[in-house]
Amino acid sequence: MPGLMRIGLTAAIFAAGAVTAASAASTQSFILKGYSFGPMPGVNTAEIEAKLPRKAGARITGADVAAEEAIVERELKARHVQGRLFASTAVKRDRMWIIFDLVQEPVRILVSQSFVGASHVSPEILARATGLRPGTTLSVGKLNAARRSILAAYGKALHGKPINLKLRMQTRHSVKPGTVPETWLTWTIVEPKSSR
Repeated sequence: MPGLMRIGLTAAIFAAGAVTAASAASTQSFILKGYSFGPMPGVNTAEIEAKLPRKAGARITGADVAAEEAIVERELKARHVQGRLFASTAVKRDRMWIIFDLVQEPVRILVSQSFVGASHVSPEILARATGLRPGTTLSVGKLNAARRSILAAYGKALHGKPINLKLRMQTRHSVKPGTVPETWLTWTIVEPKSSR
């Protein structure tokens, strides 16, 4: 995944068992109860928490939560941590917890890719179009970009006629610890039937 992606504030505010609107939380102030960090492998969350300006007992608003999230995002980027950062809040009475979660994609390395059903565009051209080479670290972003490139190559070859494109990923995990899983991609292309 190309770096840390900020998703933004997900307000999950529970006041006396009822969900409160995020807009109300942004203007209302609460007493900060503390921070909670979900799993962040290899990250010392205590170091990141120490850099947050608001401490337990401080008054905090939704805008402050967004500012805290920006700081955590910046700290994760500085540590070259990849993933999607989610910040949510939990409120009981006038006390607020800020919860940070990081969602990371599994790391996979491309071994090879093949193209099934390709007749109007050669597999060699499609392989170049995807930009994926053996040894490439795969991510959802790279796979989506590869898909768009295949569709664009076919759009030119078939003068805008649509194709059906499916992707199958096969991954093999090694028994050796610390080894990155190997992945084979199979792109299945169903070309439109020629009109006679």
